[in-house]
Amino acid sequence: VKEAIQQVCANNEGGYGGNMLINKYQLALAEELCRITPGTFGKKVFFSNSGTGAVEAAIMACLKHRPERRGMLSFIGGFHGRTGFSRSATTSKPTHIEGLHMGIQKTFYLAFPARNPETESKQALMDLLSTTDAYMAYVENQISPFVGEINFALLELVQGEGGINVADGEKMRALIRYLCDHGVFIVIDEVQSGIGRTGRLWATDHYSVEPDIMTMAKALGGGAPIGATVMREDIAFS
Repeated sequence: VKEAIQQVCANNEGGYGGNMLINKYQLALAEELCRITPGTFGKKVFFSNSGTGAVEAAIMACLKHRPERRGMLSFIGGFHGRTGFSRSATTSKPTHIEGLHMGIQKTFYLAFPARNPETESKQALMDLLSTTDAYMAYVENQISPFVGEINFALLELVQGEGGINVADGEKMRALIRYLCDHGVFIVIDEVQSGIGRTGRLWATDHYSVEPDIMTMAKALGGGAPIGATVMREDIAFS
């Protein structure tokens, strides 16, 4: 990473890295991200300078594409950023949402279907929801009356700040199928789990799902400030 930055600077090719003035490196990276992320559909990439910026872009894309659905779904214990809309999905610590005016009109939170709950109370809950059928019965009881109002689900497959919790694959796939059947956009947050951190390029690869939007940062830049939002082309904003 250091050598690449030095080479760009030595060639006097650095400069503005936003989405209005495109440089060749940005274009090459966007093409590569479209190639290596799940999904054979057309994609667009929005660049930012952080993971929270990538999540904000994902939320804005969903709300702009379908403004009549103003609800959001996420997991208890999730972490998606410290700014604006992303904080509405952040429940890992009270300090992140204290005094926050919730930017999403309706927010719904589900218990994370962890394979390895890190507390006794979460383990007790997962014991009650030990089968996929039981977990989905819980999901439907929680959100079925409101699922038509939910625009998007912002999901981690491996929770980071909420404890290193790994989702049960069968339960996660069942949840995503249910949400897709009801027209909910699937946003997978790979800011902490992407670029090989789970042993595959994306945590999504372990679950065989194709999200409508993926967010990434951290390992994408190896310390350099960069975030990216890879969106299905028909959802992406111009």
